[in-house]
Amino acid sequence: MSKKEDPVDKYMKEYVSLGFSWSSIEVAIKTFRNLKFDDPELVEMGKSLAKDLEQVLDKYRNRYEVERTLANLYLKKFNEKIKKTLEETHQLIKEAQSPERLIKKYTAEIEYYTHLLDEETLKKLKETIYYEDYKVVKKYRKLTDAYYNRGCVYLELCEYDKAVEDFNKVIELEPKHPTVYSKLGRICYEKGNYNQAMDYFNKAVKVYPTSDVVYYDRGTLYTEIGEYDKAIEDYKKAIKFAKTKKLSISEYPMYGIAEVYFMQGKLNEALIQIDNVLQILRSFLNALLLSTTLIEKFSVRKEKPLCYTKSYWLKIMIYKEKNDVQNLKNTVDEVEKTIKKMIEDKLDPDVLSYASLAEIYCEANTNIAEAFNLAQKAVELRAYYYSYYVLGFCYFRKGDTKKAIEYLEKSRELNPSYIWSLYRLGYFYKLSGDTEKAKQIWSEGLKINPNHRLIKHEYEKLLTK
Repeated sequence: MSKKEDPVDKYMKEYVSLGFSWSSIEVAIKTFRNLKFDDPELVEMGKSLAKDLEQVLDKYRNRYEVERTLANLYLKKFNEKIKKTLEETHQLIKEAQSPERLIKKYTAEIEYYTHLLDEETLKKLKETIYYEDYKVVKKYRKLTDAYYNRGCVYLELCEYDKAVEDFNKVIELEPKHPTVYSKLGRICYEKGNYNQAMDYFNKAVKVYPTSDVVYYDRGTLYTEIGEYDKAIEDYKKAIKFAKTKKLSISEYPMYGIAEVYFMQGKLNEALIQIDNVLQILRSFLNALLLSTTLIEKFSVRKEKPLCYTKSYWLKIMIYKEKNDVQNLKNTVDEVEKTIKKMIEDKLDPDVLSYASLAEIYCEANTNIAEAFNLAQKAVELRAYYYSYYVLGFCYFRKGDTKKAIEYLEKSRELNPSYIWSLYRLGYFYKLSGDTEKAKQIWSEGLKINPNHRLIKHEYEKLLTK
């Protein structure tokens, strides 16, 4: 029994075939009609053939339109079916990967592999990476991975003490684990303990000196505390090593350099660097055909668009400082066509996607209602310092300075060292009439980053009054 042909395949084949033939006939008509010969008889023959072909097209035009309409209808129905299947599959995966399920899974793995490995074996494995029994080593790696993975889940839940406990266990099992020190550094960074964060980032660099991520993390902290030359040095190393990694993204440290230039007041250099970052994004978005490797790289970029959202945010900051209204508007328009679409296309947008897009809208003072909704979603996904910072900024744009201060104080409580939160908070206190509180906040900011030119400018203005 012959297999029934899929209606989508059937109509698409007919549509493509007929469409190609249709185009060929139209080209032939044009060619015959415009033949140029010395012999008038040949010219007339060409015109006659063109007329006959036009009659053929007129006769079958209706069938062509019907076939094209059917093909598009079947294709639309097929796409809707695929979209529904993808959404259902994603929902199942999301449920299976909920933090609660993941913690339960990794806890079970820890208990299982701990039971399999006796104390003497664990001691030998801690002392050396070499062991005669490959299966035992594999179990040891599984145990280490389980602690690390559970620590990462706790980190995303902002359950920092539990995350630290698991990451310290990883270090106990594998002192030269390539990424655990970066995770511990990130925890300290998010809590505002920058000195300890720097210690961990330094250890991360020592353990994994060819990782782009560890240099980027340390460069970010150097930027935050105003050690700009060291930040650029680390960002350049991150770019260098990112090029050697299959799925690393060099745009993150490239953006980092742009932010340093901005903080140094080098606005034009910052714009050039930002355009280099965004040109990479545009090249992927505009490419008609991507190789397998490029598809993988673009997938990573779609999942981690923060370097692009921050680049657009920084462009807006620069154009505001330059009082360049037209380019500011153009930048917001481009955000709508790129970043917003990338986030909307994601089945599961992350907290940074929502929060950073909301920050862009607030900085440009546009789409504030949408920004507010995005910021609220960000807080729901992960209630940490950056989410509250952006939500406070949204309240300010809505005209509620009191609420803005409340949420920025919440951000400050979670991370007392985040320099942008201190900058905005001081400004909001100043607008509310509490200049002494503004001075106090900005004074704290300058202790963390003595070179933050925006805080210095505002602080010095207050002191001269």
